Amino acid sequence: MALRKMNAALLAALTLAAGELSASNSPAAASDSALSISPPSGRYRIHSYYNGKCLDADLNTIGSNGTKVQLWDCLSIDYGNQAWYVDTIGNGFYKIYSAYKPSCLDADLNTIGTNGTKVQLWDWIAGAENQEWYLEPY
Repeated sequence: MALRKMNAALLAALTLAAGELSASNSPAAASDSALSISPPSGRYRIHSYYNGKCLDADLNTIGSNGTKVQLWDCLSIDYGNQAWYVDTIGNGFYKIYSAYKPSCLDADLNTIGTNGTKVQLWDWIAGAENQEWYLEPY
């Protein structure tokens, strides 16, 4: 469960608002309690609460494991690199994957456990806790 707590803190607190997910710039206080919100599975843009920028898969590296995930100005053209699917995987956890190429948000195992852990795209690995996320209201 500690690994899942770190995953939540890395993504920060995602909240469902007006059909889009917003990421807070403050780390979430992870807990062992059940998920407090239950977004419908579907396609979303994920915005930073701090500056409104979109969660973006880097088009220069997209298509391979280790694709950089970053904040970027929201694009008016839908290339799919700023669109994300959220699907339940059970027990209150979700996988979040790119609409461009179905690779999942992944906390890099080489740096996990420290602040500043790299978040990247990686092929889905069932049961890999570094690819499981939970959402809590903020």
